[in-house]
Amino acid sequence: MSYLVYIKQAVANLFKPPVTSEYPLAPKTFCQGVRGRVVNDVSQCILCGMCERSCPSGALTVDRKTGEWRIDPFACIQCGACVEACPKKCLSMDPHYAMPGLTKTEIILTAVKKEGVSEVKKTVAAQNTAMLAMDDRSHIVNNVMKCVFCGMCERNCPAGAITVDRANRTWRIDLEACVNCGTCIDNCPRKCLSLGCYLGNRTEITVRGVSKIRRRPAGQPVIKETQPPAATEAAVADNHVKNDIEKCLFCGKCEKTCPVDAITIDRRNRTWTIDRNKCITCGACTLDCPAKCLSLADTWGEGENKAAVTTYQGKVLTRRPRVRPAPPAPAPQPKPVPAPKEDVPQSENPHHVKNTIEKCLFCGRCEHSCPMQAITIDRKTRKWTIDREKCVACGVCAENCPAKCLAMKEEWEEGEDKALVLTLTGKAPVRPARPAAKPAEAAKPVAEPPKAEPCKAVPAPEPAEDVSQSENPHHVKNDIEKCLFCGRCEHSCPMQAITIDRKTRKWTIDREKCVACGVCAENCPAKCLAMKEEWEEGEDKALVLTLTGKAPVRPARPAAKPAEPPKAEPPKAVPAPEPAEDVPQSENPHHVKNDIEKCLFCGRCEHSCPMQAITIDRKTRQWTIDREKCVACGVCAENCPAKCLAMKEEWEEGEDKALVLTLTGKAPVRPVRPRPPVKKDEPHA
Repeated sequence: MSYLVYIKQAVANLFKPPVTSEYPLAPKTFCQGVRGRVVNDVSQCILCGMCERSCPSGALTVDRKTGEWRIDPFACIQCGACVEACPKKCLSMDPHYAMPGLTKTEIILTAVKKEGVSEVKKTVAAQNTAMLAMDDRSHIVNNVMKCVFCGMCERNCPAGAITVDRANRTWRIDLEACVNCGTCIDNCPRKCLSLGCYLGNRTEITVRGVSKIRRRPAGQPVIKETQPPAATEAAVADNHVKNDIEKCLFCGKCEKTCPVDAITIDRRNRTWTIDRNKCITCGACTLDCPAKCLSLADTWGEGENKAAVTTYQGKVLTRRPRVRPAPPAPAPQPKPVPAPKEDVPQSENPHHVKNTIEKCLFCGRCEHSCPMQAITIDRKTRKWTIDREKCVACGVCAENCPAKCLAMKEEWEEGEDKALVLTLTGKAPVRPARPAAKPAEAAKPVAEPPKAEPCKAVPAPEPAEDVSQSENPHHVKNDIEKCLFCGRCEHSCPMQAITIDRKTRKWTIDREKCVACGVCAENCPAKCLAMKEEWEEGEDKALVLTLTGKAPVRPARPAAKPAEPPKAEPPKAVPAPEPAEDVPQSENPHHVKNDIEKCLFCGRCEHSCPMQAITIDRKTRQWTIDREKCVACGVCAENCPAKCLAMKEEWEEGEDKALVLTLTGKAPVRPVRPRPPVKKDEPHA
């Protein structure tokens, strides 16, 4: 019976499809998320080396000289880091099966292209893991293939460790002066700087870029001057700056920020010119463009002008001609008043700045921040004037306005004044009359006998009432208990209305000069200043107000202790503990705490301290703070790149309270780099 069941099952299987698939001969569908192996489309590879630097296992090797891209399949862990880091997206993960081999080999792809075909070779090669060691990532590394030598890293380096030479296209870094704060990485427009390592104990690194920027594609012959200058269209690279001229405001920001002076703007003719031979495509102009009309493009669009010196023509703003009265018409009309109103030049540009003059503080921020100097302010007459012929509607004034009375408009509203030179007048602040008229009322009684009344009147209350008061509800209020007397409000006030005396701890404000712009409140580190719109009950409304803070109470120095014991005790007492007790201590709970293990000794806190209370010595790696000078404003903690400084309101147990505190950091210990092994096959000199 079992034999018959077997025959029945075998005959039935002859008419059924196979259960298993003949993989890899038959194709297979893979689930989403299967990574597989790394495949390189060498026809698109530019051998930039990004995959080699991002590979955590050191399985990739890129050689630009020979044009080879190499991968060790046995070292690759299929993490996909190289695929994500590839800028040309020529790397991909292939989940399909690879045929096995008898020996361990490395896949070598040659980027030499012949008629569009790339060679692929497989050779047996031993991998040198010592050369691919990436154990120390504590230095700044420059990807010179992406570097444009714009010099922004050199200008932003706080330690002056970077030097850029555009003429020779060299980038140099002093590893001893570098503090690894990361400022150059943050300010690099091409993101070619990163953290990495160098082989060997080196103190200075010099990287050289391509000696000459190749503007002509490979394989194209040199075109002599047999054609008109229009033939220079193909003599530029694919990476270029593109301008949407319809959005351009011709404000001149890109012209000022360009590090190589490649951009020129003519506002009268509304032309924007770029010299692509000078342009290094650093992207600084695109970052600072207020209208976002500039962008970096990798490929050329259809019909786009590829000339080395390209000029874009913007639309000329058409304005109505001045209406001049005809000679015969004004004779019968006796009223010549409407003629000058129509003769005022009007602006037809819909993009304009609108000012709500009722909210204006006349602080002058818009006047100082306008790049075209189109705004003028007169505080005495409270007049705000704008020249719309100079204005480029960049919006810088609206961004910097503290009262938010300026706004950018794209269309004209009904009844809005379109004059080219517009002047708006604000209301003068109404202050009550000084109460000096009260003694005049006492002179009304004509009777001479009450001459004793002036003697009876107490002279003390009269000057108190004679103090000029401020009735402007918009004012600055200071919580003097929180005030640090750091002087930030004094330095940032545009009207110089605030005065600080640290010795007597007095804070004075002249409300007649104050325009309530709020700059002092924004820059106050202790947040003790606040803008108020109404007066509170019992608040002092004096025009010149002086507030006095409490002096910081510090305990007396214990210098009297050694005087109490007799003279015989000094030899008996150990000299070491005496100076320890004699060190002056600080009892101010508001202090700066430094986590010295995280400190980079970059010097930012030293440069940013307004009281010069911090001192740094990079050679001995010592950080010193004078707490008698420190006002606990928090500026050092805000500017610290390593976030090792923190503001504390209370002392912790065991914390050192010395007035002059010195902390010593550990010297950076770097492992000895392995030397590359000498190959035996190399011939000796």
